Amino acid sequence: MPSRGRSISAVRLLSSGGAVSKIEKLRPTKEGAWRLSLSRMEEISGTVILGPDIYLINPLGNGLHAIVKTNPSVYPAEHPPGVAPKANDAPEVPPQREGLLQGQTVPVIRALVLYTPAVRKALQQFGSDPDALATMAIESTNLASKNSNVRMSVNLVKSEEMAYVEKDFPSDLAALQASAWVKSERETAKAHVVFLLTTVSDYCGLSDVILADKGSAFAVINYICAVGNFSLAHEFGHLLGLRHERAADKDDKPFRNGHGYVYKNEWRTIMATRKGCASCPRIPFWSNPSIKYNGVPAGTKDYEDEADVINDTAPIIAGFH
Repeated sequence: MPSRGRSISAVRLLSSGGAVSKIEKLRPTKEGAWRLSLSRMEEISGTVILGPDIYLINPLGNGLHAIVKTNPSVYPAEHPPGVAPKANDAPEVPPQREGLLQGQTVPVIRALVLYTPAVRKALQQFGSDPDALATMAIESTNLASKNSNVRMSVNLVKSEEMAYVEKDFPSDLAALQASAWVKSERETAKAHVVFLLTTVSDYCGLSDVILADKGSAFAVINYICAVGNFSLAHEFGHLLGLRHERAADKDDKPFRNGHGYVYKNEWRTIMATRKGCASCPRIPFWSNPSIKYNGVPAGTKDYEDEADVINDTAPIIAGFH
């Protein structure tokens, strides 16, 4: 991985056994690349965030792994055209303590991640599995929150296959919300939010509401986009009340400061789309003017302060059960 002049900001590796692998060495070589040494030979999946670049690690079998740099221009558009999610009203007084259990310092949101048989088959071709993908998608969401000083933690309570034949994003989202089986699994797991990973590749994801209630806290995500494009985090952001960058979405409901942020032609935060900058990498940050990325504030107080919004709405989501 090329790295001259840049530092590793995050490493997430998942072993074939489901545990995070111990890293023995992560250091620059004379050639200006990072060398990663593991404590034992095994199949791993993971992500490495190096400056503005994101690398995906996937097993190829026989002890070999592919390290692939993601390219923002190869991901499909964020959402199906003409599908405008409704926006619920902002609460008059954000209930900062709602949903908090005794002893918790931040609200913990319990996520149920489902996947179709098509996703399982697609990942098995590369020696990977959907449970590892679900774990990395949730971990990438938590990484963004940590980077952005957000008071929220997402806990993957269960990842499970859903016996469902994919159609298209609107149909799949409707089926997810209407399924009696999903409702039962959600109640059993006491999950606050439900995500479905599919192989439908026209777009990256869909949720039909901005600021969800219990009955609308669902989203469908293209599995290809879930980690490398932070699309699971992006769709979750909509459920938390967040919107795209103002260049693409000037609607300020439910929160005026709940927009993604694009900095020139250099980078964009999780809720910002390629409409604002087609070649910009999406960084694992929620917009926050109090946080700097490469020396630049990652938002503005008036319109791009998603961290402030999440700190108000995460307790609402955590209070669904």
